[in-house]
Amino acid sequence: MKKIVLASFALLAVLAGANSCSLDEPREGSDSRIEFVIPEFEPDDAATKVTTAVSGSNISSTWDAGDKIGVFPDMGGDQVSFTVSSGAGTSTCSFDGHGWALVSTAKYSAYYPFSKENYGDANAYKNVKVSYLGQAQTEKGVFSVGDFDFLACTGAEPVFDNPAKPGGFCTFNFSHLGGLIILDVTFPQAAFISTLELVCEDALFPQTGVVDLSQETPAITPTAMGNSLSLDLDGMSVSAGQTVRFYMMCAPANLLAERPTVKATTTTGYEMTKQLSGSKNLKAGKSWSISTTLVASQTPVATLKTTPAAFYPGYGANDITFTVKATEAYTITPSVDWLTLVSSNAVDGNTTQYTYRTTINNTSSLRKGNITLTGATKSAVVKVEQDGLTLSVPVAGEGRTIYTTTGNYKYRYGPSIIMNDNGTIDAWFAAPGTGGRADEFKWRRTSDGGQSWTAEQTVMTGGATGSKDWWSVCDPGAAFFDGYYYMGYTSTTNTSSDGGLQGLENDLFIARSTSPSGPWQRWNGSGWGGNAEPIIEYNGPAGKWGIGEPSIVVKDDTIFLYYTYDDGGTPLTKVATASRSNANWPGSLTFHGTAVDKAALAEREGAAAASLAHSYDSCDVKYVEDYDLFYAFHTSWRITANSRLSVWTSTDGLTFTYLGDVTGNVVKYAHNMGVSGDGLGHVNLSKTQYVSYAYSPADATDRAHGAWSTYWSILTY
Repeated sequence: MKKIVLASFALLAVLAGANSCSLDEPREGSDSRIEFVIPEFEPDDAATKVTTAVSGSNISSTWDAGDKIGVFPDMGGDQVSFTVSSGAGTSTCSFDGHGWALVSTAKYSAYYPFSKENYGDANAYKNVKVSYLGQAQTEKGVFSVGDFDFLACTGAEPVFDNPAKPGGFCTFNFSHLGGLIILDVTFPQAAFISTLELVCEDALFPQTGVVDLSQETPAITPTAMGNSLSLDLDGMSVSAGQTVRFYMMCAPANLLAERPTVKATTTTGYEMTKQLSGSKNLKAGKSWSISTTLVASQTPVATLKTTPAAFYPGYGANDITFTVKATEAYTITPSVDWLTLVSSNAVDGNTTQYTYRTTINNTSSLRKGNITLTGATKSAVVKVEQDGLTLSVPVAGEGRTIYTTTGNYKYRYGPSIIMNDNGTIDAWFAAPGTGGRADEFKWRRTSDGGQSWTAEQTVMTGGATGSKDWWSVCDPGAAFFDGYYYMGYTSTTNTSSDGGLQGLENDLFIARSTSPSGPWQRWNGSGWGGNAEPIIEYNGPAGKWGIGEPSIVVKDDTIFLYYTYDDGGTPLTKVATASRSNANWPGSLTFHGTAVDKAALAEREGAAAASLAHSYDSCDVKYVEDYDLFYAFHTSWRITANSRLSVWTSTDGLTFTYLGDVTGNVVKYAHNMGVSGDGLGHVNLSKTQYVSYAYSPADATDRAHGAWSTYWSILTY
């Protein structure tokens, strides 16, 4: 497609070609030459109601390989298409005339982009079709809607040095039939953006139209109007505070009587908007530059963050502090008398910080209350539990499916995610194995927050035949420190009575590599390399799931290794530690017992632990530097319509307390989640964070047998 280039040069496209009534491409053999010249877009400073900056004086165009131009003769006949085939991407493009000769008595009209729809009858040149529907941009700041920069030139006359001889020269001075809109949009929060629109109350945007090439000055005659101009962004990832440049092409439209709204819609239907303070009469060949900061129009009126001390108030009087950002009136109402307002301080014109004191002293009894914030059109609730903690639940943000299942035993689940210093993100997933093995690991990398990914690679399979981990590597738990990637994984030697493998009585293994894609040195019981030996063996009742599903966090000189222990009851998350300074640390683990007691969570939910035994998944643990707290995440009510993300916190990484659940933005039938962190398992809240998990689509053939897609979402603490 033709490209827009932010540069200051004129564009000259030179093609040798000619006229014919044929439907075919021109043939070889002529010396005729045709020039196609595209003018630069001019900034339009004429509008008086626009308060945003107008720019674009250095905007010009260049041809791409494969671009086609349609040419009509005025003496009658069908169009001829010319294809740019050399010099693409430069200011001069050429094309051999292929045997077509210009006629000295004829005039010619041309348009771009060529379309087969404009074949058909003698009047086709009077009804050249245009449409502004389907514009898309998939890369940030890259103009990619050149196919919508409709061009036309009429009445071009060839020039001959000798009219009696074939050849000749014809210049087509194109005009832009529409205008170029440049939008610099700042986003208030991280999200995956589906569409960006410029919206008016009235139908002022031409959607489709026709161009009459018999006119001296060709222009678009609209055939359908709409109230918006839309750009498909295909789930583009943006960060909070990030400014991204977008481009739209638009037929001439007089918007002076309107104040258009810039609207971004996320992949889950969430909207961010901003109404412009003015508009303009957008003319053909003109550019209009818009700079605006969107507002999250459907976010709660309050932005809530408790102070770290509020998580563990003990049994004394403690404070919960949060901020409210609102441009409208609102009220705050505590639901219980033990929540007392201590202070309210203005941060800026729209932001106020509130501190409430939880005045329960010397008691461990569970009490619950709410602080409700109600605005004119929106509301939010701070939920408070006084039982050694104050509840402040992380909220999962916008997301998208990054792997789509095609049937039973088609899955990518149990992701382990490492954020690299250069902005890339590595993720490992358990996938169906090959060659008689149950599972193997796939690895992918993203450079844009999960919007697009490299092709997946199989980076780890079971060990050599006969080794203790030959049948499977499952449930990846990745870390990176001191020059090595460490990969914890689940495997088993368990077999059934008929010799078939069951995948029960699992043990925990680990391997290391200097690359995220391997090759891997397995822990052999005393060092690295050779056949694998478990670092933790299961010795519980036969026929149970056993041990596995590791997660690794490194804090200071201590390695925290978390793993699931399941002997038939509610699965527990246990923890062992080792010294980072010991290169053979898997051989010197210190065991600390249960870190996350999900049986206690079952009791909180008012159900017998046994009835929920397998409703709780493995934990992925991260250390949040900003709060000096360990966070443990897992899915609850796995693979059900009530699936959710459960959250626990800890001050020492050894004993965790239940914090709460995330339910609002969690896809149904979710299970086996992983959250982002760096190689040490640390979370820096100045960076956008992510959560990923497997789920069963509504039309899954059998949810219990691996018909699982994979979801990727922003996670806001």
